[in-house]
Formats: sequence, C-alpha cells, structure tokens
Amino acid sequence: MKSCGTDRSAVGAELCPQLIRLDPEQRIPRVVPSSTDSLTMPLDRTDRKLLAALQRDGRASMQALSQLVNLSARATLNRVRKLEADGHIEGYRAVLARASLGEHICVFAEIALKDQRRAIVERFEQRMAATPEVVACYVISGRYDYLVRVACGDLTQYHSLISAWFDDVTLGIEKIVTNTELQTIKEFTGFPLR
Repeated sequence: MKSCGTDRSAVGAELCPQLIRLDPEQRIPRVVPSSTDSLTMPLDRTDRKLLAALQRDGRASMQALSQLVNLSARATLNRVRKLEADGHIEGYRAVLARASLGEHICVFAEIALKDQRRAIVERFEQRMAATPEVVACYVISGRYDYLVRVACGDLTQYHSLISAWFDDVTLGIEKIVTNTELQTIKEFTGFPLR
C-alpha cells in the first residue's frame, strides 16, 4: 500500500483522499476532506460532547476537555484533530462584544432576484461574500430568494450600500425589503447536539 505523500496523481488521490492544502492567507496547513467525506460517519457520544464543549468555548484546554469526556489529554487531542480533519470543525473564532464596536445598526434584507440564471446567481452570491458589511447570507424559500444580515455604521451607510447593489444591473436585484433589528434577544451560539 502506498503512503500519503506528495503524489497527487490519480493513484495517489485514490489512496490519499485527504490532501493537506496550504491556506494562502494564513499559511497554515489544513486538511481538505475527500469527496467521500467523513461527515457521513456517525458521531459517537464522546465526539458530540467535545463538539458541544468547543462550541461553547473554542479555547478550552485539552486538559479541561479530557476531564469532560473521561479520556487522557492525548486521546482527547487525537479526537479533536480527527473532528477537524473530517470537517466537523470548520474553524475557531472570537465572538466580539457588539457594544465595544461603537454605534452601528444591523439590518435583515430580504432580497428577490429578477431571474435565476446561474451567472446572475453566482455574481450576486460572490458580491455578498465579498461585501464586509454582509455578516450572513442565506438562500431561503418563499417570496424572496435571500435573507442577508447587514451590519453598518448607520442607515445612511446601509442606504448607500443597497443603492450600489440596485445600480449594478449585473446583480439582477428586483426587490429588497429591509427589516431593522431593534434588539437582539439571542445570537447564534452553536448548533444543538443530541
């Protein structure tokens, strides 16, 4: 049997379905799951406990995690690395205190496109992904095609942003309905794990 190395030929890809790729921005190697994806593998109780704990605190130490799941720190580290390599953990990030960022508004924009041709949809989605003020974008069912959460310094900035979107006919936007967030009751903190 051939070992996983730098061979990226068809045979190498077949024997080594998970290639380590270098993230060009951060220069950190990351494992790219194969097309057969380990995500279909069922998670056991220990994996679910680890995922729930890491959703609550991504900076939890291996020692603390190991005590939670009654494994050695080394065995816990191996499990966490496997969860990362298999694509169950996509990354870690800091959750910022919104009040510390100064005055800003959050808006939910329901957006309908004029047509659903692939080129227009791709262009629209690329624009949303590249716009820093867009903090979330979802394809939805119903009367609108997308639900976009936008964070801006004020309504004037938001109005300028959506005006630019309307002015760019290549985005194919037909209608935007704006819903201004008045108060946040609960932010996303993670997915429920059973």
